[in-house]
Amino acid sequence: MRFGNMAYIPERGDIIWLNLALCCPITSNVKGYPFEVLLQGKQFTGAILSDHIKKFDWKVRKAKFIEKAHPPVLSECIEKLSTLIQE
Repeated sequence: MRFGNMAYIPERGDIIWLNLALCCPITSNVKGYPFEVLLQGKQFTGAILSDHIKKFDWKVRKAKFIEKAHPPVLSECIEKLSTLIQE
């Protein structure tokens, strides 16, 4: 972290607000890829593509809540995603 005349540069562990969300897309075309996580929701069924993480400004895109993923589905997504970003 830098202060004074220097621009702030985030470091690992810093908590900052950007109005951005990181999301994984959902597809109805299940192919059995290693990073797919099967989703059997009330509104959506298919596969979450945990390796296709996207960022967007959720306020500009007017994001709206549809339904909540079951905890085991969320855990599997996080586990698969963590294999991509581990040190």
